[in-house]
Amino acid sequence: MRNQLFLIAALVLLSCLTCTTCYAQKTSLNNAQLGIKGGINFSNMYTKDVDQNNMLTGFNIGVFAKMPVTNFLAIQPELYFTTKGAEVTYNNSFVDGTVRYRLNYVELPVLVMINLTKNFNLNFGPYAGYLISGVVKNQSSINLFDFENNINVDDFNRLEAGLTAGIGIDIKNVGIGMRYSYGLTKVGKEKTFTDVKYTFPDAKNSVLNFNVSFLLNSKKNHPPKAESICSKNWDKKATFAPKCYKMVFENISDFTNLFIDPRRGQGQRHKLHDIIVIILMAILSGQQSIKGFARFAQSNKEDLVTHLGLKHGVPSFNTFRYIMEAISEDIFAKNFLTYMQTQYGSMADDYISMDGKCIKSSVQGGNTSAQNFISVVSAFGHDSKMAYGMKSFENKKSGEVAVVQSLITDLKITDKTITLDALHCKKKL
Repeated sequence: MRNQLFLIAALVLLSCLTCTTCYAQKTSLNNAQLGIKGGINFSNMYTKDVDQNNMLTGFNIGVFAKMPVTNFLAIQPELYFTTKGAEVTYNNSFVDGTVRYRLNYVELPVLVMINLTKNFNLNFGPYAGYLISGVVKNQSSINLFDFENNINVDDFNRLEAGLTAGIGIDIKNVGIGMRYSYGLTKVGKEKTFTDVKYTFPDAKNSVLNFNVSFLLNSKKNHPPKAESICSKNWDKKATFAPKCYKMVFENISDFTNLFIDPRRGQGQRHKLHDIIVIILMAILSGQQSIKGFARFAQSNKEDLVTHLGLKHGVPSFNTFRYIMEAISEDIFAKNFLTYMQTQYGSMADDYISMDGKCIKSSVQGGNTSAQNFISVVSAFGHDSKMAYGMKSFENKKSGEVAVVQSLITDLKITDKTITLDALHCKKKL
């Protein structure tokens, strides 16, 4: 089933080359997702000339905006309040005693989010912080140096900069993450005492935090309206873009008639032609599953009934599933090839590019010896910008070299210059 969906989706995208005026709906990748987040901090200071330094427990809370660039990459600026500091014990010629630094910052990190899987991501980037308040407390009876009376916020650098990196897990609109931040600037200001320059505290912040985030405007995957398929040809007086419908599907019967309806004649409520047309329109509108096809049909029920003349309403989920299971991918590819040759005749191009690409999300078995995935080899005309044909294969059962040779035979390519990658540079070819 998955193989059929991948192949049909690829075929539809290739067929769109013959109708470049159609305009797919913009995805939500351009829409920033806003959220809130908060968590617990374990902070410390990296410093010299101390006997001991211990972590302090604090918190962070703020907002963020996730701005996807691609399906795998996003930029996420954040703005939050965070606590930092440490408990430090000094025992040197300049100062003796134990002190607890509690520093409060407003911090602005700008992160690069890399989605390794659907739910797991890596994030890293720089941050800038501004110290808004701080408390310094003596924690021992040794008072050779009174930290509380001799140190205040003005003794610290207000601005801080550093680097942060972490991992995250996202489940729907809830995320959990772990992040480590390391300061590149010193906490204390440089001072002079008897012509000797020193920095106190001569330390840099470090924080390990665990956080929980919530998206406030997560986009649900509602099926797009059918008119988005051909927005450039939208007829404002209508409700379904009939001009585009006619342009794309006026001769689709030449394609659907190549199929033998796998259903028995008795009790049929929808023509095979209508079901395939709805599937093609759903794929062009961004749907990639049988549930998506059914949702698309329900969302555009009134328009589909009107323009396809559906007497019994739109097909159900079970109808889409049965058709998808019954029509094999090989038959679909063969019929598509026959349709293209019928519509556009023999190849007029002198140069044909052929290449194989792995289909997204088809990998099974991970990085093991059992790894398997689906690839599609296509033949593309340089001059006509036409995809003349394609074939899919599983890497466990076949290879790109054999499939390319088979496609050349099926397309009856002769007296043409074929461009291929280095994989095909073999003496036996």
